[in-house]
Amino acid sequence: MNEKKKVCLITYHRAINYGSILQAYATKRIIEENGFKCDILDYESYAQHYFYRVRFFPNIFKIRFDIMNIKLIVKKIIGRMRINKRKIEKFEKFMNDNFNLTKRCKSLKEIDGLKLENKYDYFVTGSDQTWNDYAVEHVYNRGKSIYPYFLSFVKEKTKIAFSMSIGNTTFELLNKKRELINKYKYISTREESGKDILSKITDKNIDVVVDPTIILTQKEWCSMIDDKRIEDENYILLYTLCTNSTIDEWINEIKKFNKNKNLKVVMLCPFVSKKIPDVINYVDSGPYEFLKLFRDASYTIVDSFHGLCFSVIFRKNFFVLGNKYHKKDIRKNNLLKKFNLLDRIVENEKEINVIPDVVDYKKSEKLISDEIIYAKNILKKYLS
Repeated sequence: MNEKKKVCLITYHRAINYGSILQAYATKRIIEENGFKCDILDYESYAQHYFYRVRFFPNIFKIRFDIMNIKLIVKKIIGRMRINKRKIEKFEKFMNDNFNLTKRCKSLKEIDGLKLENKYDYFVTGSDQTWNDYAVEHVYNRGKSIYPYFLSFVKEKTKIAFSMSIGNTTFELLNKKRELINKYKYISTREESGKDILSKITDKNIDVVVDPTIILTQKEWCSMIDDKRIEDENYILLYTLCTNSTIDEWINEIKKFNKNKNLKVVMLCPFVSKKIPDVINYVDSGPYEFLKLFRDASYTIVDSFHGLCFSVIFRKNFFVLGNKYHKKDIRKNNLLKKFNLLDRIVENEKEINVIPDVVDYKKSEKLISDEIIYAKNILKKYLS
């Protein structure tokens, strides 16, 4: 019997972030469905570890001092990003349940020491903003924490980028990695804007595919969780990255929206620490609870990209806030345009009481199905 070929995947699997860990799982599962064994390179940069797991000040010898870094450090110190041990334990459990990990690495030197090319046939840069210098995984670092995500440690074996995102990085920053980018055999990105910039750097064909979370079906996601609900009552789920200073705007409009529906209001808001009357914030939820909360919601109101993804996966009646708080985030518009769902965007909180509250998925089902089939075929080609 022939032994399965092996793939080494690098992505943001250790981020205490629902979208990051769930897209990592989805990518691994899709690769394995193609008949491969897939291990995840257990690389965690200092910046990623600091942002999600260290309470106050970073090591000043390991950070870049620029305006974005200072803003993020201040954001942590004033408590907008709470370190929650129970939440971290739930993320660790999900990783232990679902990931095959290499030996833990914190630097390119440690990765080189693993001699991975002797063990794997393919190397894949996964989804999420793995090529974004401004992702929190990289902005603190003075060193070269982003370079492993460009597979700089791979010299001979096939290199693939699948559903990778460049986020809001610039042509100038990406162009510094031109040599590394041109060593990839195949490249696909999540956004058309990523394709446009990368096409100025390389002559390689750049495919555009949906986020891996979308590629798995609702049934496949539900197979990971039991039928028991977190909330017995029907509810509206608010999943937002807003803070204490802006949450009241959402709550006020949701109360108006809920006036004749009499639904419970549930939040999943990691940056909100204050108590809100008659609203539960499941701030310490892990990935399994995240899936349950989306599966069982009557309505979802989101402002994050992966909140949008799971609203679509579970075919929810949803609203998605545009770029009021995230001016350079074009990911949501890109996905909504693909699925003919641009009418679900609200540019401010008040608009949830203006546009229809029911989503017509009939116009979108074939578009969603076609994108899933296309992405699967692209990955199959890459791994052939």
